[in-house]
Amino acid sequence: MTLHFCFDPFPVLSTPRLVLRQVYDSDIPEIYFLRSNEEVMKYTGKAPAKNYDEILKYIQDQRAGLARKKSILWAITLKGDPQVIGLIGYRRFIKEHFRGEVGYGLYPTHQHNGIMQEALTAVLDYGFKTIGLHSVEANVDKENLASIRLLERNNFTREAHFKENYYFNGRFIDSVIYSLLAPTNTEHAEHKLHSLSHTHHRSVNTKTVH
Repeated sequence: MTLHFCFDPFPVLSTPRLVLRQVYDSDIPEIYFLRSNEEVMKYTGKAPAKNYDEILKYIQDQRAGLARKKSILWAITLKGDPQVIGLIGYRRFIKEHFRGEVGYGLYPTHQHNGIMQEALTAVLDYGFKTIGLHSVEANVDKENLASIRLLERNNFTREAHFKENYYFNGRFIDSVIYSLLAPTNTEHAEHKLHSLSHTHHRSVNTKTVH
């Protein structure tokens, strides 16, 4: 078995409403707006960004991860509008186990309408069919019920619940790990039909916004 990291040129993903593209330095204002928003960052276990320099460092770190084939980040945009409205990607690849960890975040004004469902479907499809992952995991805060519903709607199953294993902002936080195995051809077709029928549910953020 071999993983196929086809990141050059950068893989642009398209859905009925979205274009998932590479992140550029020119996206700093929009990403700052996203990562400085307390609602977006509430369940991430990270402090909101304080300035543009932090966002530039974040983009540079993501770029380095891409070059080393350790991670990949997509900017979520609406078709016909290049402005970033969210982020999604694989925070890390556990190559020896053919496994990736997905993370995502979305502007509050674009939640509740299935945007993240559409983006997640495309990213999972790319991870399983193009990269060749065997499984994908997500790390969520136990209180992030909307993100848990999103994962469960996409057939993720709860694999672990770590009690107070993460310390942030003066308190210990639980971590819940969800996982999805690569579908068979029949399961993949059924999943796509299921996803299309649920495109207007709330979309929120994983514990770590990539």
